[in-house]
This record gives sequence, C-alpha cells and structure tokens, in this order.
Amino acid sequence: MTADAMLVTLSDTERTVSAAEDVRGRRMRDCDGLLVGTVTDLLVDTGEGKVRFLRVGDSGAAGPRRLPVCVPVEAVTLVRSDEIQVDQTLTRITGAPRSDAQSGDQLPFYRVLYSYYDYPPFWSPGHVYPPFPQHR
Repeated sequence: MTADAMLVTLSDTERTVSAAEDVRGRRMRDCDGLLVGTVTDLLVDTGEGKVRFLRVGDSGAAGPRRLPVCVPVEAVTLVRSDEIQVDQTLTRITGAPRSDAQSGDQLPFYRVLYSYYDYPPFWSPGHVYPPFPQHR
C-alpha cells in the first residue's frame, strides 16, 4: 500500500463506487448458502478508489455471531440484487481477526486479515483487482 493511500469506509466519505460494486444492504451468504449477515459498509482504497473489503454486520439471525467483520472483495463469487455469496464458510468469516483501532496505521491488521483469508494483499506486486462477478 502506498504512503498516500489508506482504506476508508465509504459511508464516512463523499466518495462513490460503481453501482455494481455498491453491495451495501445486501445479505451475505457463505459458500454453503448459510446467511452470514448484511453488508453494512465498504472499505475503499483512497489511492485507487477501489473497494477492498466488505464490512459485514449482524443479520438479526438467532445464534451467537462475532460480527462485524471484514471480508476481502476477492472472496465474492456471486452478486444478486438482494444478496452476495462468498467463497468462505460462516465459521471462517465469524472467526476473522478484528481491529479495535479507529485510526493510525492499519497496514499490519490488513496483512493479518489477507493472510487469514488466504489471499495476497492488494498492494503486493502483481496483484490484479478481481473482476466483480456479474449480477445474476
């Protein structure tokens, strides 16, 4: 990640993303079709204006949830008008690391998060932004 880029939540800025990338308010389902929660916000790279993580909050479903969590955009496999699906399991997502820091250098946290989900970080050499899945 370059020194002039950082991740910000889209709702805290005047920024916009394409309609195809703005999945806020949609339910997230895991790779087995289980409800994870609702996409509450997007973390956007200020340097490139690309969505890097989806913040997922509670769905209101019964049972203990460790939400909110962040899921890399690389995990998205399907986008529908009312929900998205990812290639991770519910257990994996709800067990993801969390950061309590509200400001300062978040790069160490993002490294841990990408490693946890087993994706190369977006700032690594040769990283290619994933094509957002077509709406189906």
